[in-house]
Amino acid sequence: MLFPKNMTFQYFFFDTYPGYFLQSLPIAILAGILCWLLWFRKKDIPKAQKFWKSVFVCYICGLLCMLLFIDFIEVLWYRILYHSESGMEFRFFEWNYDFRPNPETYLRNAERIVNFLMYLPFGVLYPLATKCKSLLRTVSAGFLCSVIIELLQPVIGRAFDMDDVILNTAGAAVAAALFFVVARGVYKKETSK
Repeated sequence: MLFPKNMTFQYFFFDTYPGYFLQSLPIAILAGILCWLLWFRKKDIPKAQKFWKSVFVCYICGLLCMLLFIDFIEVLWYRILYHSESGMEFRFFEWNYDFRPNPETYLRNAERIVNFLMYLPFGVLYPLATKCKSLLRTVSAGFLCSVIIELLQPVIGRAFDMDDVILNTAGAAVAAALFFVVARGVYKKETSK
């Protein structure tokens, strides 16, 4: 995931986190637009809630694309860009699990930092999309989402990593805590007027 001096487009697009994000972005946006169109007809849901639900679906779809389906999406993009087979082989049912937390690598490893940053939007978007008013429920939902994704990864040839669950949950918790502090401040300011 490093950025070498002589980086090519192919390396950037297919082997870096920003590239994975760019590959997943069109699919995530399409999912958000489809949800918006489905909820657009429902008159009983306020427009703001429709918007936040659509953004949350967009985020979750992007998360799933980047964490579970990136290999399939890479093959699709390779086919679109180069009109040929990528030569990539899919490995299913690897059953790699790492249940041992390794906290000394959390700040030194870029991949670990990305795991934390990836779940920051969850802590904000989940309460906005679901009208959840509880920090504990938001963090629990982030934890559950992370565990489900991590449990599915060994099925598609990747590995379950306890560090990922810890950092994903920490990202959701930090963002949710900040969100609820700001939301309470805004609510108190509005009610005091």
